[in-house]
Amino acid sequence: MEIRKLTVNDIRKGQKDSLEVHIDADTVDRFAAVSGDVSPLHMNDGFARDKGFDGRVVHGVLISAFVSQVLGVRFPGESCLLQSLNMKYLEPVYINDHIRVVVECDQISAAVNSMTVSVQVENARTGSVKARGKAQVGFLPEKRT
Repeated sequence: MEIRKLTVNDIRKGQKDSLEVHIDADTVDRFAAVSGDVSPLHMNDGFARDKGFDGRVVHGVLISAFVSQVLGVRFPGESCLLQSLNMKYLEPVYINDHIRVVVECDQISAAVNSMTVSVQVENARTGSVKARGKAQVGFLPEKRT
């Protein structure tokens, strides 16, 4: 996976980037193992269905990790320092959902070397919005010679 190297001067207000991800059971199981969040809502299909969901619900923080991936790998990439992320989860994401994470620059400031982005997570097949949020991103300083 190539990591982009955009600087604060490469980005303009309204510029977007995105990532599509298929979330399978193995991804959720590995995330649960690393995070320790083995809530039955995420791990037990029957439990989740008994609570009114269509099946196992993907961890919201796993969805947020894909936001971090877009920012840290693509937009801006190497120079990214994620300073804050505020997400609102509107609908559950389920095992085998295919999501699209879209980030859009709302404000860019070369003076303070940062940008604010809007985040939208949607089902890539249906377009239904699963989560929305905002992130504050700082740009790491250029390497000094």
